[in-house]
Amino acid sequence: MNAPEIKYKLALKGMTFVGLDRKYGLPRGSCRMAVSTSHAKGELAIAENLGLHPKDIWSNRYDESGKRLRPQPKGAYDYKFDNKEEPKGGLSNA
Repeated sequence: MNAPEIKYKLALKGMTFVGLDRKYGLPRGSCRMAVSTSHAKGELAIAENLGLHPKDIWSNRYDESGKRLRPQPKGAYDYKFDNKEEPKGGLSNA
């Protein structure tokens, strides 16, 4: 499930990423960040509100039994930005 799909499904339930952060007492941006990079509490908040297990959304971050992988695979930390550009200050490997 990709970021726009998650956002759409949350909106159908009247919820936003910021709303989830508030509901679960998470720092602002946690749930938005969880869509594209590993964030256990954000993943759980999103999954619970969609009526799913986090492994159903992020199969690369969990094993077959649903246990969170430790350490997380490299792909769980791939930053993806909506505007397809690297942010100022960058995350480049200079």
